[in-house]
Amino acid sequence: MIKPLPSIERLQQLLDYDPTTGIFTWKVTRCGRAKVGQIAGSNRPHHSGLVYKMLIIDYKHYQAHRIAFYLMTGLQPLEVDHKNGNTLDNRFANLRDGTRINPRNKTKYCNNTSGTTGVYYRKDSGKWKARYAPQKLSKTFNTFEEAVAQRKEWEDIFGMTTLKSKRTST
Repeated sequence: MIKPLPSIERLQQLLDYDPTTGIFTWKVTRCGRAKVGQIAGSNRPHHSGLVYKMLIIDYKHYQAHRIAFYLMTGLQPLEVDHKNGNTLDNRFANLRDGTRINPRNKTKYCNNTSGTTGVYYRKDSGKWKARYAPQKLSKTFNTFEEAVAQRKEWEDIFGMTTLKSKRTST
C-alpha cells in the first residue's frame, strides 16, 4: 500500500517545485541543515535496485516524483511512471500516471540470464518458460525461440511494442 502524501497546502508551505527542471527547493530552513533556496532531497536506492530522489517531510520519506505529480495534478495514483525510464528525471513532462503502465514498462531484471524480459530457462525440466506477469500468463516451451515468440505475442496483444532481447540461440 502506498502511503498518502502530505496535503498540497503542507507541501506548498515547505517546497518550491520547478516543473521544467524537476528540481525541488526548500522554502523554509529545516532542522538547521536545509536552508531556504537549497535543493531538496537526496538520491536513495529503492529495494527494486533503482535510485529515486527522496524527500523527507515531517519525518517521513516520500518519492519526489510522486510529490511532483501530486502538486501538478492534485492526484495521488498508486504509481507514477517516468516516461524516459530515468528515475531521477522528475520534470513534469516526464511523469505520468503509471498505475496501468509500470508493470508493462519494466526492463529485464539484473539477474536475467536469457537476455529477454519474461523468458527464462527451467533447469529442473530442461525447458524454456515465457511469462507475462501483468496478465498472469505462463507457458513452457522446448526452445528459447518459441518462448521469445510467445512473450512477444503477449506484449503485442497487451500493449508493449518492444522486446528487449540479446540472446539469439540456446
